[in-house]
Amino acid sequence: MKFPSFHPTLIASTIALAAGLQDVADISPKSSLRGDASKQPVASATNNLRALQDNEMEGKLLVRDINYGEDALEGDDDSDSNLRRLKKNNKGKKNNKEKGRPDETLHVEFADGMIYELKNINSSWTNGKGKGKVSGKDRIKLPKNCIVDAGSASIDLRGSEPEDMASNKLFDRRDLQEATTRRTAAQERNLAALRGDDGRMLQTGTKTVLAVKVVMNGGNEYSDSMSSLRDKVFGTDTDIHNLKSQYAACSYDQLIFDPTPNRDMSSTAPNDGSTNIENGVVTIRINRDVVAGEDGQVNNAVTTKIKELFGVSSPRQLADYVMYCHPEGTMRPGGIAYAYINSWNSVYRDTWCNSHSAQMHEIGHNLGFAHSGESSDQYGDQSGMMGYSYRPGESPVMCFNSAKSWQTKWYEDKHYTVNPGASDGSECFNGNLYGIADYDSASAETVIIKIQNTDSEADHYINFNRVAGINTGTPEGKNQVLVTTAGAEGNGYAPSTLVAKLGANGSYQVNVRGIPMVVRVESFASSFAYARVIVSEEGEDCGPPEPTKQPTLPP
Repeated sequence: MKFPSFHPTLIASTIALAAGLQDVADISPKSSLRGDASKQPVASATNNLRALQDNEMEGKLLVRDINYGEDALEGDDDSDSNLRRLKKNNKGKKNNKEKGRPDETLHVEFADGMIYELKNINSSWTNGKGKGKVSGKDRIKLPKNCIVDAGSASIDLRGSEPEDMASNKLFDRRDLQEATTRRTAAQERNLAALRGDDGRMLQTGTKTVLAVKVVMNGGNEYSDSMSSLRDKVFGTDTDIHNLKSQYAACSYDQLIFDPTPNRDMSSTAPNDGSTNIENGVVTIRINRDVVAGEDGQVNNAVTTKIKELFGVSSPRQLADYVMYCHPEGTMRPGGIAYAYINSWNSVYRDTWCNSHSAQMHEIGHNLGFAHSGESSDQYGDQSGMMGYSYRPGESPVMCFNSAKSWQTKWYEDKHYTVNPGASDGSECFNGNLYGIADYDSASAETVIIKIQNTDSEADHYINFNRVAGINTGTPEGKNQVLVTTAGAEGNGYAPSTLVAKLGANGSYQVNVRGIPMVVRVESFASSFAYARVIVSEEGEDCGPPEPTKQPTLPP
């Protein structure tokens, strides 16, 4: 059996945030935003502090990506109630950092599945070694002077710094690929060639999923039934578009999410409303009151209860991916969903667990997909699932943008790479570009084009965003040729940016190593069956490669 692998993400900005930002509730006149070993940790309301135990010193570094809904921006007059996230400019409008709402936070996961936020990390580490750390891959060893605050699910490093650790099999999966920190573009391509099919392993195959209905004190619980949750995730009844169906459709059945196998609780399990695992869904009852912003504590309480009920050392032993569906009120104000990058866990606010776009977005982070942005908005590319997402419902029906689609390798037999400056014919593309909805058509020879930049990790990706089939609901760039830029050579986690949306006779120019490469849309076929596209130096027509000259014989 092949275990899932992943390509890592650089987390320098997030690590810096961990050194310089605390939750609003944690800030007091005596607390320091930056680490200082002489400072005492700020206790949570429960004052549940303890020293770090020896068996908790080693763990895996994780980045948590947090998404906020429109209520995070209450009072703004231009909010859109359908969008998962609304990014604001800095001209007097509210923004998440000012409100104590970080986009990303830094965490450590121990071998037992418990996850804690890291605070007060020494800034010299964040500005040095920490810049090259990789979420879901790199392991760290925490110093003994750390203080664990179970009440806030955090660890205060008190101005100290983690130690680096060599990768080994502390964890049972997702440890197969190397970090990309400071690699040149050539090194990245060489690694991709050496890696062979390993780059496909995360986004292909059959994976198991466990969806958890969380029940808390006072009648607070995820508000749908287990059968409804099962239907929303796996499509077992009337739900047409869901996590399972849309990933299967987008991947052409190369990535299948199945319910994790049934499993009974231990015979000593309390009769408190928790249930056996049935067809990929379980109810977990925890003895906690709902308090805003304590979602991390809720997660660890759920993890602990799962381990106790089913006799496992971590929820990872039950499924490849585990979704925690919280009741209303546990997350930071406005928080609606988040996931740990290159990891197994995603978390949702109540019925956001039912939204297939939220499911695909968060599990996408688990799979190693970064955000899809446009201009200064890191979520602004609405042509695919890693931009904005939408409230629970059946829409939108779409897949991923060209950069993410290239990364998945689902369509790699119909990729085309343009190599500027080459003389073998690959320096130019002149042909029909089809949408991913037509990938299985015999006439569709090309669905994604990549303009290779050998001087940089950042390349350009081109797709025809045809509105059809598995992509009927794409809200942006409908029936247009889209140009997107992203790093990591298309092999792994990298934020992407939509830079052009082209109609007939439209063009976009990018300079690659001083060569002016132009993407030009000649025309669209009837009913937008395909786009006729030229990608070449200065937009010139592509000619056949020059014939090889015969050597001149000596007289």
